[in-house]
Amino acid sequence: MPARARSLSLRRVSELPLLYADADLRAELEARLPRAVWEASFEFRAETAEPEEGFRLRKTDGGWELEVLDGSGWKPLRIDFRKGPLAVRRERSPVMHEPLRDLLQGQGPALAKQAPRVWDGTLGLGEDSFLMASWGCEVVSFERNPLLFFLVDRALAAYRADAAAPPLKWELRFGDVRSHFDASLDVARRPEIIYLDPMYPDRKKAALGTKELRVVKGVVGNAPVGEENDLVARAMSFATKKVLLKRPLHAETLVVEGRAPQAKLGRSTRWDIYAARSRP
Repeated sequence: MPARARSLSLRRVSELPLLYADADLRAELEARLPRAVWEASFEFRAETAEPEEGFRLRKTDGGWELEVLDGSGWKPLRIDFRKGPLAVRRERSPVMHEPLRDLLQGQGPALAKQAPRVWDGTLGLGEDSFLMASWGCEVVSFERNPLLFFLVDRALAAYRADAAAPPLKWELRFGDVRSHFDASLDVARRPEIIYLDPMYPDRKKAALGTKELRVVKGVVGNAPVGEENDLVARAMSFATKKVLLKRPLHAETLVVEGRAPQAKLGRSTRWDIYAARSRP
């Protein structure tokens, strides 16, 4: 008989989301990140009546699931790198056209032999980091929201526990990527490419139509005005080759310090390419 799911739920109020959790589940969260980190991001409450809106996080035998309580009827969101669409895409990737892989370096199987060091400064749900690592890149991913970090961390742990899963050179770090832009770090140890896919309020509502993006938007909220420009500018000063900024296809181009980027277009996505200023 399967174990009963333990759950917590969160909903957004004035500044911090409310987070309902029993003691056992909260202990699991705090085993991955310190209590102070969680309390700076969420207001904890004891498990009470069913909330009418927000999110519910469950731990089941199949892993962690996040449910949106908005009446949409969507199934709970689960991050799973072992099976599902991401795993299928990884398996089919050698014969698929992947614009992002081309941007990282070259095309096709040659990438595995020349794979660059990549820092993903905006981990989110981890899809792009997972794909880049599966293509052979050495990836370090940063996420400053503890709930998103926790979900990806647990999904990656489950992936690595599967003996049949191909190994990945992928490291997760909690925090703002900008705090790791250390000017004293030797150029040989810096990332060749910094990849950014931020969630900002100027994106059109249509871009938030998928379950995944609505979850991320609901959990993270809006970033401060002007932060995107600062993030790209500082990344340009730290990467040794280039900065890739993922944007909706028709989003306004971000001009950073008077520099307009080159662009590579996908079906619904655009990658803006900024040359690094710290080239060796």
